[in-house]
Amino acid sequence: LFIAACGAGGSGGWRRSIRVQRIRYRFVIFVSSGWGCLGAGLSVLVSRVSGMQATQRSARLVADELRAAVVAERRAEAAKLALVCELADCYRSVLPALDLPGAPQLVSAGGDGTCEIDEFLVQEIHPLLGVGPAAAWSLLRQATNLRDRHPKVWALVQAGVVPAWQGRQVAELCQALPCEAAGYVDEQIALPLAHLPWPRVRRRLMGLIVAADTELAAEQAARARRGRFVRVKHNDDGTSWLLALLTTAEAFRLEETVSWIARSVCDDPGYGGSPDEARADALGVLVTPSEAGQSVVVGSAPATLVVHLDRGALAQSPDSLGAVGRVEGPGGLDDIGPVLLDQVCELLAHRRVRVLPVLDLAGQISVDAYEIPDRLRNQVQLRDSYSVFPYDTRRARGCDLDHTIPWRRGGPPGQTATSNLAALGRRSHRAKTFGGWQLNQPRSGVFDWTSPLGYRYRVDHQGTTWLDDPNRLNTPSRE
Repeated sequence: LFIAACGAGGSGGWRRSIRVQRIRYRFVIFVSSGWGCLGAGLSVLVSRVSGMQATQRSARLVADELRAAVVAERRAEAAKLALVCELADCYRSVLPALDLPGAPQLVSAGGDGTCEIDEFLVQEIHPLLGVGPAAAWSLLRQATNLRDRHPKVWALVQAGVVPAWQGRQVAELCQALPCEAAGYVDEQIALPLAHLPWPRVRRRLMGLIVAADTELAAEQAARARRGRFVRVKHNDDGTSWLLALLTTAEAFRLEETVSWIARSVCDDPGYGGSPDEARADALGVLVTPSEAGQSVVVGSAPATLVVHLDRGALAQSPDSLGAVGRVEGPGGLDDIGPVLLDQVCELLAHRRVRVLPVLDLAGQISVDAYEIPDRLRNQVQLRDSYSVFPYDTRRARGCDLDHTIPWRRGGPPGQTATSNLAALGRRSHRAKTFGGWQLNQPRSGVFDWTSPLGYRYRVDHQGTTWLDDPNRLNTPSRE
C-alpha cells in the first residue's frame, strides 16, 4: 500500500522511505517533509487496521449470538406445539360424561387420522395464549395435524431444523387430504424443507398436494370453475370497478391481449397517459366494436414445453408420468400453481409450441470464448433452476451466469463450461465479486460458499446446507 503524504514543500521536497511491518500488512510511506505528518498518518493507518480486525471479531460474535437466538426461538416454538398436543391428549372437561344438550363433546382435532379432543379445550387455551378463539383453534388444528399426519416434518420441527411456522403451514395446506395422501406429502417434502427457502418449498408442496390426490385436485378445480364471475361496481366519479374470477388460461390470454394493445397505445406520440391508463384504455378497446364490426385479434406468444424426466420416475409406472406440471415464465406465470394435464392443454391452446432438443443436465458443454452460447446457457439455467446463492429465490433465467473461476484472456481452453458457470442474481454476483464472498464449485452444480464472517454453505439441486449448523446431524441426508 503506497501513501503519499505531502507537506508544504510539495512534490519538489526530499523524500524518505520507511517500511513498517505489522502482522502481514506492509505499509510503504513516502514523506516529503515534516515527521509529524508521518507519525500522525502512520498512527491513523495502524488504528484503522486494528479497528477493522476488532470490528470483524465483534461482527462474528454478534452473528453467532443471532444464530443462537434463532435456534432458541425454534426450540421454544417447537416446545409450544408439543405442549399443545399433549394438552389435547389429556384435557377433559370437568363433567365430560353428561349427556345433556350443550354438554361438551369429543370432536376431531383436525383432518383425517387426527385424535379427538374435548371441544371446550379451546376455551382453556385461547386465554392462556392471549389470543382469540379462532387463532387458538387454528393452532390446535395445525399442531395435531402436524403430529398425527406428518411425522417426518414433525420430527424436523422438534429437532429445530425447520421452524414451527413452516410445519404449521404444511399441515394447514394438506388439511383436505386423506391421511394416506398426507403421509405421501410428508415423505416427499421433508428434505426440501430442510434445505430450501419457504417460497420454493411452498411451490413444491402445492405440486405434491395435487399429485397426492389428483381426483381431489380435479374436483377442487371444477368447483372453483363453477365459482367464476364478472362484477361491475360503479363509482360516483365516472369510473367503475371491474372484478372477475376467470380460469387461469382465460386470464392469461386476456393479460396478453391487454398488454399488446396497451403497448400500441403508448407508442402513439400523442398519447399522454401512464402505462396503467394505457392498459385501462386497452380494455376499453376490447369491448368497443370497431367500425367494421370486427373484434381485435392478437396472436399468442410462442410457448416452450419442457418435460423433466429422471431415472426414478421412468422406473415407475408410465401412467404416473406427467400427471402434474408447473408453469414458469414472465408476466406472472411463475405465480400459477401446479396444473393438471387438461389445464396445460388450456394454457397451450392457440399457441405455437416450440420443441427443444433434449439437454442432458449431467453432461458437460464447454467453449473457449467468454460469451456463453444459448445451448450452454439453457443447460445451466435448467440445471440450477434458481440463483445458487444460499437460500436464494430468484429464478435462474433472470440471473447473471457467473464464471466461478474468473475467465482469463489467454487462459486454458474451455474456461466457459458447465462446471465453471453458476446462475447468480445481480446482488449476489456483486457480493461474490466485491463483497468478500468466496465460491468454489467442486463438481458441476455443487457450490461451496464462505461468507466474509467465515460461515460455510453448500448449495446444490436440493437446496442449501449450512455446513456450520449445530443441528446439521438432525438434518435429512441428501444422499
